[in-house]
Amino acid sequence: MDVDPPSHEPEPHMEHPSSVRFSDSSRNNTSGVERSNTQIHDEMVIDPHRPGSPSTAPRHPGIALPPPHDEDEDMQRPPSPTDDPLVEPHSSIEDFQITNKFIELLRTASLDDETEALDPDIIYHLRNPPEEPPKLDADERLSIDLFLSVTNASMETYNAVRDAILRRHPDDNILSYHSVKKLVSVLSGVFYVTRDMCVNTCIAYTGPFHSLSTCPYCAEPRYDPKRPATKIPRKQFNTILIGPQLQALRRSPEGAAEMRYREQ
Repeated sequence: MDVDPPSHEPEPHMEHPSSVRFSDSSRNNTSGVERSNTQIHDEMVIDPHRPGSPSTAPRHPGIALPPPHDEDEDMQRPPSPTDDPLVEPHSSIEDFQITNKFIELLRTASLDDETEALDPDIIYHLRNPPEEPPKLDADERLSIDLFLSVTNASMETYNAVRDAILRRHPDDNILSYHSVKKLVSVLSGVFYVTRDMCVNTCIAYTGPFHSLSTCPYCAEPRYDPKRPATKIPRKQFNTILIGPQLQALRRSPEGAAEMRYREQ
């Protein structure tokens, strides 16, 4: 059987698409495409924001391109008032209008606000935070120990125990119930404010609801209808303020160091 000798012709070479030659019959149909690709390549302006861009040099030297956008910088930058727009400006939806009103009141909140004024003692401590550890004498410490021992009891229980101690030690200066309670608040920074609320817990009478006398949702009166002259709230709630607590935690070197535990 005759065997053909091996061919010495070179293997077919795959040319780059940009160097492929077209037949005469197809050159006229593709030349326009080739020119379009060339024009697009020549006229393309490098986008400095596009990942993998070969160059950030502006194509037109006279036009300054904006600096690249850094998303990490936006995450670290504190928000400005314009970054927090209202939920729906000039909305006709009542819930949005109420929300916008709360936002406006929060933006203009002040310690000097007389509409929902804070207790003068709270304002004083917020503006004059303690800067050193507390110093207690023996009588103050005994008063605090007694107060904490009867926390779950009534004020009358504290006063009864206080009177018993004073009968045995009349020279001791055991603080009254209200005085020791105030001292504990100063040391711990636990101050609270009391506000009225709907008897059905629909709303709190604060912000845009501050001056209402009837709940806008359930129509229940705010004050006891049996004693309209005295305006006794039917239900209230307390809010413990965070500012004085943070100040109290930082008043000692140990507390200030522990407040920075995430940095260590």
